[in-house]
Amino acid sequence: MGDAQPGVRLDLSGMSARLVLAAASMLLAVMAALEIAGRVPSIQTQFLAPSIGSADRHVEIQVAYLDAYSERHGAPNCYFLGSSTVLRGISPSAFEDAMRQGGIDGLHCYNLGIQGMNALYAPTVAQALIEYSHPRLILYGADTAHVDPPTGHGAAQKALDSPWFQYYLGDRSPESVAVAWLRSYRYLLMLNRFFQPHFTDWWHESEKFDFKLDEQGHVHSRPADRTNPIIFESRNDDSQGAASSRFTPLQSNIDAIVQLAALPGPQQVVVGSMPLHPSYFANQPNNIQAYDRAKEKLESVTQANGLLYIPEPPREMLYDDLWLNRLHLNAVGADVFGRYLGEHVSRAKAP
Repeated sequence: MGDAQPGVRLDLSGMSARLVLAAASMLLAVMAALEIAGRVPSIQTQFLAPSIGSADRHVEIQVAYLDAYSERHGAPNCYFLGSSTVLRGISPSAFEDAMRQGGIDGLHCYNLGIQGMNALYAPTVAQALIEYSHPRLILYGADTAHVDPPTGHGAAQKALDSPWFQYYLGDRSPESVAVAWLRSYRYLLMLNRFFQPHFTDWWHESEKFDFKLDEQGHVHSRPADRTNPIIFESRNDDSQGAASSRFTPLQSNIDAIVQLAALPGPQQVVVGSMPLHPSYFANQPNNIQAYDRAKEKLESVTQANGLLYIPEPPREMLYDDLWLNRLHLNAVGADVFGRYLGEHVSRAKAP
């Protein structure tokens, strides 16, 4: 009796070892399947795009599209950065076409405009992308109308706080390395979201990302609803003083342009002024004057730091049917503006 007990314990130990080995083998098989599936572009760009550990789901989807583009065509060597005006308002394919017609070929551009991004974040986002793919060209679309100080809780800040961006900014912690290199780990992060208390809120927020990205990250916004006059009616939600103050460049934004000029690497940096629909200034002449002064300041700072500056196009070029609303161009307008930018950059023989 006394001799049998150790044998029982030995059998149980062997069974436990087999169970652990089987579980480990199953986990490795799942991870391998996720790793393979996570590198198939058509899977990456579905609604279950993997997580990069960001609190902003929109940015996670954009990075998934970036990875998918890199899998198909190689990593981009040209980026567009800015707010939603860039995300919706610059077509990479139209820009590339104009550059080719101007004698500059071989550009593969990707639009990584981030909703609500202030100029303050542009140098850090650019720095991460330089590490990601060493681009030839970075074009920053400057919103002269959006110079309010950032709150620190916007999409750009949430993006930069994620392990994916942190890895390309120099962090080599195990989590950052895993997010940067293992698609399977990103899907495990995605799975973990299902068990979080605010998953429903997070999922509904991701569902609001209702616009369709093309493979180069550009949003194809629908044409404006011409039956809805509020889209282009005069602004009456700000007082004269408050509205005018929006066009006074803050020093932090000026500093951001200086930092863009000082980025390491051989890439060409271009600053383009993003357009506004003329109705933005209807019945507010003080705003027009403040806006013009702000653009002049932006141009002078950009050129003083050795960067190419592209002014916004003539208003007659961007007629009403090319707009989604006062701030955003629609898909046709993005093609027109993308070609306009490409023509200016190619004439400057950059990059």
